[in-house]
Amino acid sequence: MKVVIQKPDLDTCLTALILGISEKDEITTVEDKADEADINNPSVICIECGGTGLVELNNFDHHDPDRYFPPACIQAYESLNCSDVKLIRLVEYVSLVDDRPENTLHILFPSPSNIFSGMVLVEKDVKSSF
Repeated sequence: MKVVIQKPDLDTCLTALILGISEKDEITTVEDKADEADINNPSVICIECGGTGLVELNNFDHHDPDRYFPPACIQAYESLNCSDVKLIRLVEYVSLVDDRPENTLHILFPSPSNIFSGMVLVEKDVKSSF
């Protein structure tokens, strides 16, 4: 399966986990947005690289300056009708970090977000870190 991302951040990687993406998939990175052909192709998964609000086309993004959408991991979790109690806790945490970073001040160091950021700094190959 073709997967398009900008970078392997916490929201992008959790979204990929929820969607069942693995190293066997064709993972492509883009500087900004995915090509319109990929955004409009439901057999291509676009995570955090355009297609905001088009979950039915397998686009999981929330960066629309004119309308609010929840983080990509929430979009993926809800689109698959997940009910995993342990996974929803992680989805809620990532949503808090991604959507409202000012509310994460009470989280002690090192947080899962800090650890993830450190891992991404160590692994230079995008596909390996994703």
